[in-house]
Amino acid sequence: MLLLVLYIRKIRLILWISIVLLVGMLSYIKESDLKGIASKMENVLETVTVKEYPIIEEIKTFMKENGALNAIMSGSGPTVFGLYDDKDLAEKAYVGLVNKDITKQVYLTDLVLEGNEYGKKEPGASI
Repeated sequence: MLLLVLYIRKIRLILWISIVLLVGMLSYIKESDLKGIASKMENVLETVTVKEYPIIEEIKTFMKENGALNAIMSGSGPTVFGLYDDKDLAEKAYVGLVNKDITKQVYLTDLVLEGNEYGKKEPGASI
């Protein structure tokens, strides 16, 4: 029973921390501050998953050492992504990860927002 109580408290703590991080991130989103957004990116599941799959931390470290503003595991895994504000650094990291041959798949993508400055379509606009 004690283990269950501690587990429930841990979940509440994680949820509370997540809400605090989200509130902090919202101001960066409103300001379109990519570095601020990156500074708030976190995945609490990494604390468990990285112990079992240390390659996740290796990939994250590689990305950060190669110019990523931040790198985190997506959801419960197995994807890791890095956020870059410099296309050349992103391309260099992409090539480096491909050459390092530690992953099965590596993708380099670009974020494209359509519509107004917040990425929302204007009323009546075609898709």
